[in-house]
Amino acid sequence: MNSVKKVGLFLGIACMFFILLLPEIPGLKPVGQKALALTTIMVIWWVTEAVPIWLTAPLPLALSPPIGLAGVWSTPAKITVGTNYAPAVVMFSLGVFLLAAGMEKGNVQKRSAA
Repeated sequence: MNSVKKVGLFLGIACMFFILLLPEIPGLKPVGQKALALTTIMVIWWVTEAVPIWLTAPLPLALSPPIGLAGVWSTPAKITVGTNYAPAVVMFSLGVFLLAAGMEKGNVQKRSAA
């Protein structure tokens, strides 16, 4: 990992926490401030390639509940992470593909064939 990626990794995390810890930004609702923090970390990680893009893309699924973005009532409806991000079939397929990749990396197919 080169120095740009290391800086990008820590800069993204620092900027996200900085935005989350700011007092309320005038003209921006608290939900918007949380979404801005999430967008900031993703943009910094994409630009610096600190984390692979395939790992950065599902970041909203992982970070929305801890930062309090999921389950918040906004206009016009409640923000839910999974249904807004992808349909259930897509999430199921992603889980199956990740499980298959992990099994292949662990050579499960060779162990079970013997």
